[in-house]
Amino acid sequence: MSDEPKPRVITSAAELISDIGVTIQSINFFNLTAELNEEEAATRAEEISPSYGLRVRTEGNELSVRLATTLEVGLGKIIVDAAVTYTLDADAEYSEEVRLEFANEVGIMALLPYVRQAIADLSQRVFGEIVLMPVMPRGSLWFSVDDRDLPQE
Repeated sequence: MSDEPKPRVITSAAELISDIGVTIQSINFFNLTAELNEEEAATRAEEISPSYGLRVRTEGNELSVRLATTLEVGLGKIIVDAAVTYTLDADAEYSEEVRLEFANEVGIMALLPYVRQAIADLSQRVFGEIVLMPVMPRGSLWFSVDDRDLPQE
């Protein structure tokens, strides 16, 4: 019989944060692209409706949340694909639902300022004007287990 403690079973993202603890290890970018649409270059970027994709990866005590954001405006197209990686402070077992809840409640909110800044920087350099990503209140961007564009790693 092993004397090693069994990982604690976690039932919510809040419990993962408060009872286990998480620490941000890194923020990484996988794609930063802006492409000017030369045929529409004179059209100013007006309405912005980003599309999003989410990937969540766990490996050992690491939990990564990756958000791909695509904006197509009259001036062109911008893609920002970024991930935040957390380390759990203790061993834990948790379901796919908890993992997704953590991604929605914590990971996405941590990434949004980086995504917003990357979009502003790329648009200014490539389009000659700053495209501002809309303000997103917590919970306005939410992925469910039923989302078809939710590849899991």
